[in-house]
Amino acid sequence: MNRTRLIFFLVIAAAVLIVGIGLVIRLTGSQPSTPAVTNKPLEVRVVTALAVEPWVTEAAKEFNAANRKLEGRPIHVTIIPMDGLSALARYDSASRPAPNRLDSRQPVPGRAG
Repeated sequence: MNRTRLIFFLVIAAAVLIVGIGLVIRLTGSQPSTPAVTNKPLEVRVVTALAVEPWVTEAAKEFNAANRKLEGRPIHVTIIPMDGLSALARYDSASRPAPNRLDSRQPVPGRAG
C-alpha cells in the first residue's frame, strides 16, 4: 500500500472515530435541559418612519389591547418613530468601532508638548 492511500485511510478512520465518540457521548450524557419557563411578556420593538408612525402606533395599540399570547407569554409591541437620518446615525455609530483613547505619551495636535 502506498503512502497516499495509507494517509487517506487514516484520515477516514479518524473522522469515523470522532463521530462515533460524539454519538456515544451524546447518547450516554445527562438528560437534555429543559428551557426556562417564564411569564415575562415578549417585547417587540418596531422602528417606523415618521410619516406612518400614527397609523403604526394605532395598530400596535389595537394589537396590545387584544392581549395576544405566544406559548402562554403575553406579547407587547412598542413603536419607536424615527426619521431616516437618525436611523442612519444610529446604525453608523453601532457599526463603527469605538475611537482609541489618546495615550498620555502621544502628542496632542495643536498643543506644544
